[in-house]
Amino acid sequence: MSFVASNPIKNGSSIIIHGAKIEEITLTGTLNNGKSIILKHYGITDVPEEKSNSVPTEFDLSQNYPNPFNPSTTISYAIPTDGFVSLKIYDMLGKEVATLINEEKPAGDYTISFNANNLASGMYIYKISSGPFNQTKKMILMK
Repeated sequence: MSFVASNPIKNGSSIIIHGAKIEEITLTGTLNNGKSIILKHYGITDVPEEKSNSVPTEFDLSQNYPNPFNPSTTISYAIPTDGFVSLKIYDMLGKEVATLINEEKPAGDYTISFNANNLASGMYIYKISSGPFNQTKKMILMK
């Protein structure tokens, strides 16, 4: 693969080259001071795949991981349409102990971390609400 700049390359500018398997890059061009430049780079053999931009087709609230946890855990969820999302944590008496999300979100898959350093060991409930979707799950904090 080779690239020839049609205009002088300005100081501080960058050129991005995308490809599935690039084994060698040769860049030839002229700097804005009139000097020629040839840049060769070898050894790029793999480029990570881009994440899919697919939108989930249904609401989902996953079980936190790890569970039991100490002191932090991860909660994943999916929303198929743009909308207001609320994700809250409650103790077993129904008292709200944390609000993780309380805002508009575009459709997509999400992961959020919850740190329970300031809470006592025990079972907690996490609840997501978004449009018509409401779901709760249990998690256990073991200190």
